[in-house]
Amino acid sequence: MISVVVFLYPGFVATAWSWPPDGTYLGFGLSQLNLTSDHPSIGSQGGGTYQVFFGRYGGPSTSGEIIVSGGLSFPTEPVPSPYYPEDSADYGYIMFGGRYHLMDLVQKKISPWVGLGWAWHAINWNSYFYEIDGTSITPYAGVDILLGDGGGLLRVEAKRHSFSASSGWYGGNYDVDVDEFNISIGYLF
Repeated sequence: MISVVVFLYPGFVATAWSWPPDGTYLGFGLSQLNLTSDHPSIGSQGGGTYQVFFGRYGGPSTSGEIIVSGGLSFPTEPVPSPYYPEDSADYGYIMFGGRYHLMDLVQKKISPWVGLGWAWHAINWNSYFYEIDGTSITPYAGVDILLGDGGGLLRVEAKRHSFSASSGWYGGNYDVDVDEFNISIGYLF
C-alpha cells in the first residue's frame, strides 16, 4: 500500500491519500473454457486460459470490476470459401462487470455472489491476417472466500459468454458460445 502522509504539527499525522483504497481487490486465476462456434474454421474448442481482475467494493453487497482473459490457443481448420488455410488462433476478452454479494465478505469470510458484465471478445488467427470479434452481456456467478486474517482471497466462478462475432474483412456473422470455469487467488486491500 502506498500512502501520502501529511504532518499537521509534531506528534499528529493524518493520511491524506492512500492507494489502493480500502475495498479494492486484484487477482489472477486459471480458467477452463469450452468454446463453440458455427464459424467453419473454429467448430468446438477447449482448453486452459488465464484471467487477471481488478475491482472495488461499493459497499457490503456490491462491487465493480475489470477482467482481462486470454491465452486460449487452438488449431483452426482450412475453409475453401472464403479461403482460410489451416492455422491456429487465440481467444481473449475484456469485461466490465458488476456483482451483487449475498453475504458480507468481511464479516462472514465467505460470500456467494451473482454478476452481470459487458465483454468484448476477439479471436485472432496467428499466421494469417484474420480476426473476428463481438460483444456480449455475460452472466456470471461464484463465491469469494477470505483466507485467514490477512487480505488473501480465493474466488471460484463460472461465466457464460454468448456473442455474435463478425469480421470486417470477409463479412459474415458467426455465433460463438463460451462456457468458463475459473479458480483465482487475489488480495483484498
